[in-house]
Amino acid sequence: MTGIRVILIACLLSVCGQAWGADVPAIRAGGRIGIIDMVTNDVTHFHVGRSEVTSFMRTYRADWGAADLIDVPLMSSLKEAGFEPVAVAPSDELRKERQSWLIQNPGANKLPRGCMKELGRIMTELDLAALIVVAPGANSDPEFIWSQLPKTVQGIGFSTNDGAGSNPKATVFDFTQFAMVANTGDGAGFIARDWGGNLQYDWPGFSAGGNLKALTDAQIAQLRPVIAEGMKKRIAMRVMPRIKP
Repeated sequence: MTGIRVILIACLLSVCGQAWGADVPAIRAGGRIGIIDMVTNDVTHFHVGRSEVTSFMRTYRADWGAADLIDVPLMSSLKEAGFEPVAVAPSDELRKERQSWLIQNPGANKLPRGCMKELGRIMTELDLAALIVVAPGANSDPEFIWSQLPKTVQGIGFSTNDGAGSNPKATVFDFTQFAMVANTGDGAGFIARDWGGNLQYDWPGFSAGGNLKALTDAQIAQLRPVIAEGMKKRIAMRVMPRIKP
């Protein structure tokens, strides 16, 4: 365990960060639930300087796959709940439209009509009872804790600032979303959409090293257990409660 501290723990234990359908469709017991993972292993570092001139953003390519940190615990949780998880590749249409359908407005309490139609088609074609789409979600409507970050920031990353001296504290963000729909027989029925923008984690033991603007692969690799623990808690407390037969 990494000793990760969830700042907004109340949000994990409630519906904070989730948009739920008014009439949530049921998922049949033992049903096949597809998982479409569109999260990359990019890690964004945004440094909040004392002025715009001293602020900067860097993107790193981590040596771990986001699927390992998300799909593995999600599949395990679904199996324990009595479902059959199935890995599903994103369709060409989802890839093409992911910015407008998923990324740009992750806090919305619905999915665009075109997205719902495509997810319904996928479920029918693959005989799925439900689908969970895991995708980046932009900081388009930032929570107060991330108001200093650009609205274009998405996915997984961390923030530092000039106010902490030579070895600044690193605060981790999880701008990913879990969009959940069920197969109603007449298409996709909206279940919930959980965006991690209201979560905030400490990165224990973070060290800026010699150059904050150019962190090493070894430094970025130390973020993996922090994200893994936070994602496991998020799946258990915010995603799985909505996936019930």
